[in-house]
Amino acid sequence: MKIMQWLLAGFMLVVLTACGGGGTKQNTLNHKKNNVKVNLEQLNIDTNNLIVSNGSVSKPFSKNLDLNISKEDKGAIGLFNKENKPLLLGRKIAGEENIEISLESSAEIFVLFHPMFNGMESSNPKELSKRIRSHKKFPDLVSQLKYEIENKNPCPLDPICSPKARDIAIEIAEDLNITDLYN
Repeated sequence: MKIMQWLLAGFMLVVLTACGGGGTKQNTLNHKKNNVKVNLEQLNIDTNNLIVSNGSVSKPFSKNLDLNISKEDKGAIGLFNKENKPLLLGRKIAGEENIEISLESSAEIFVLFHPMFNGMESSNPKELSKRIRSHKKFPDLVSQLKYEIENKNPCPLDPICSPKARDIAIEIAEDLNITDLYN
């Protein structure tokens, strides 16, 4: 099981890097306002023992916890449970100042887990995000991830642990017209 977790974590990093996320130049979490927004309003979960991490620095969840990053950085950041499993993920697109961590950002990343995105970097990650989020099945994916998280799935963002979410994400990924977003 540990090997599968490491493989999934590695796969997530590859996907996030290829799609405009992963790795930051600055790896410190600071209390600077308006860089990281963790949106838990849609979720009915206990926020005790949650950790926010960018892969190298982890801090206890706080509504005012922000990541100090430059506009040029790309990065991934997540909200993790006490077992160090990601509950929500967000990605920083180069040129943007903020990272959103929400059900929607997590659903978007869940779609990006599809192997068709592996090793590819979008020439327009904002447009890719827009197309994923505007897909007719995207609200279904968000709802399914919400269900997985609220019903204490031990690994809700793992495609193996969340097969219904995985199937919706596959459908979205395979239905997208994105050839113009990859050179």
